[in-house]
Parts: sequence; C-alpha cells; structure tokens
Amino acid sequence: MKERLIFKLFCADEAALDSFSGEVGRRFDGVRFNVEQSGVDFKCSFIVDGANNAAPDEAVKEFLERFDKEIYAADDVSVEQRFFDIMKLSGRKLATAESMTGGNIAATLVKIAGASEFFYEGLVTYDTRAKYARLGVSQATVASRTVVSAEVAYEMARGLIGENASVGISITGYAPSLSENANDGLCYICVAVDENAKVYRYRFSGDRKEVIEKATSAAFYSAIKTLKEIG
Repeated sequence: MKERLIFKLFCADEAALDSFSGEVGRRFDGVRFNVEQSGVDFKCSFIVDGANNAAPDEAVKEFLERFDKEIYAADDVSVEQRFFDIMKLSGRKLATAESMTGGNIAATLVKIAGASEFFYEGLVTYDTRAKYARLGVSQATVASRTVVSAEVAYEMARGLIGENASVGISITGYAPSLSENANDGLCYICVAVDENAKVYRYRFSGDRKEVIEKATSAAFYSAIKTLKEIG
C-alpha cells in the first residue's frame, strides 16, 4: 500500500531539495521523495511503500524543520488558491496596487470563483504620477529612493488601507523590456494588514512574461506569510 503526502513550496533552494531527496533514499527505508518544479513553485511528495515503522514520520519531520519557511500548503493547491482560502476565512477585505505586474495579481485572483466576497479593488498605478495621485506616494520618497524601492512599495500598500480594505498588496519592479537593464527582474512587494506592513525583495530571471508570472506568485506567497505572522 502506498501513501502520498504532498507539500507546496515557494522559492525553495533547489540544491537543498536535491540533497534532501538523496538523503531520504539513503536513510529512510520504504520512503521516496519526489520534487516537481514549475518556475519558482515546488511540489514535494513523500511516497511511502507500506512502511510499518517510524521512518515516514521522521522523514517528514526533518523536511518540515528544514523547509518550514518555504512551505505554503500541505496539499496540492496553487499559491493563489491558498491565499484565496486564507482571505475568505479571515473575513477581511483586500485591495491591490500594481505597476510591474500590470494587473496580473488581480486578474489571477478573480479567475477563482468567489473572489468578490473579499476583493474590494485592484489599481494599476503604472505611471509614477498615478502612484502620487491614487496612493499618496511621496514625491520626495521617489526622488530619494527611486520608484522601484522598498519605501515606495510600502507607501503604495499603506495607501490602500482604509475603511474599505484592511489588507493591501503592492508591487513595484522591473519587468524585462526590449532594452536590457541591470535591474531586470528586481521587485519589491509590500503586504499591509491594518497598521502593520512587511516589505519583501525578490529578483527573478526569465523573459518578461515569466518574470511577471513569478512576481505575481510571489505577491500571493508574501501575503500568506504576512497574514500568518501578523494577520
């Protein structure tokens, strides 16, 4: 009899997962470990071949200890679905502000039936002037820190929080364009929950479409982490 345990991880260390996979084969009888990767998303499976000892539990325990920070689900769901489920349970309202991803965070979310229960609005503040006018981003902050910075992401997210939304997700960054930029793939994501806010920095590789998709997933993952920690 085979038992399959599944965990979903985001931005995990590929070398560390490979190393762990090899250890499982050597150290835990009757247990196999499989990794499937899609971009920066990882599906990790434990396949137990009828083991009647403590080996499976020990293997999973060690896995959880090593990769706890990267795990976002203990079943086979997408990162956006996990965020969706958490938001529905929270009873909170969400607003988003995007520049780099051009509305892809909002578009990905509303593909899931029922998003209207918690999604208040999504803003695409692509031009810097829109960040000033719609979100209250300080021109002084942009002048001193540049528009792609942790400080601007923070001010964007803070500008979303109010009477209609208590959770805000913002992103600012560089999606690769026709002219190569040394900062291509760099982005800052801020997740605000009431008066609290956390900023995350990521750097993704790939073409424009790939980077936007990775950054979109990163926004959901960052929101899951923040809601667990301070939500």
